[in-house]
Amino acid sequence: MARIKVKVHPLFWVISIAAAMTGQFFELLTLFSIVIMHELGHVFAALAVGWRVQSVELLPFGGVAKVDEWGTTKAKDEIIVALAGPFINGVMILVGVLLLWLGVWGEEWTRFFIEANAWIACFNLLPIWPLDGGKILQALLSKCLPYYRTIYFCIIWSSVLTFVLLAISLLLPYQWNLIAISLYLLIENRIAYKRAHYQFIRFLLKKEKERIGLGTQKSNTYRLNPNDRIGEVVKLMKKESYHCFHVLDGRQQVVASLTEEAILQAFFKKNPQRPISELLTIG
Repeated sequence: MARIKVKVHPLFWVISIAAAMTGQFFELLTLFSIVIMHELGHVFAALAVGWRVQSVELLPFGGVAKVDEWGTTKAKDEIIVALAGPFINGVMILVGVLLLWLGVWGEEWTRFFIEANAWIACFNLLPIWPLDGGKILQALLSKCLPYYRTIYFCIIWSSVLTFVLLAISLLLPYQWNLIAISLYLLIENRIAYKRAHYQFIRFLLKKEKERIGLGTQKSNTYRLNPNDRIGEVVKLMKKESYHCFHVLDGRQQVVASLTEEAILQAFFKKNPQRPISELLTIG
């Protein structure tokens, strides 16, 4: 297993200083431990499904694991990895209850431990990218929507919800932590928007490399006009699906059929702005 780099986001140190100034250093240490356990859940789940984890960045509300398989993973694996963190929080809640029942922990400390785990788990399950809930949302949508639309819908949806979260945090008194987290999420969605095109290209490269034939996956059939451009046609492709394309004439009659492989090869080896009609004459 390759060495995994661990980073701590500056936002965590800001909150740490605030906690130390208010005499809550021990609570902060506990929160830090919970965050580490949450992120270890993601890491071990990612390794279990065969992902290559590059680094882990710890945040006050969880963490972000960077993997080499960005844009090329199966939806099922994405959901498993995303749920692994909140699952660990759930396990720790049960451990806290057990330790209280055994008399090892006091009631007040157990309440703090349980609430911290519940807060981190529930916050991470919000459908906002790059939180766990946002990753689950993207994975689920990729099963029914073209991957191109899935990427941009999740970014727009996440940005809107983050603005709502920021507005709520500004209306509530002394919610500096929530304001900081909201701003962080807005920045992350801005970065995701800039990288969306590259994420989509990686998805197409994976499909072109696999060259999986008809019958091995769910089949999707699309009808195209001869003037439809190759670059727009690839935006119809879904994850874990095979695509067939029927080209129609002016009378809406099928004049030719193109395979997924033909479209992808044309996209990468020819000009994506070329119309589908040129593929029919070129062969």
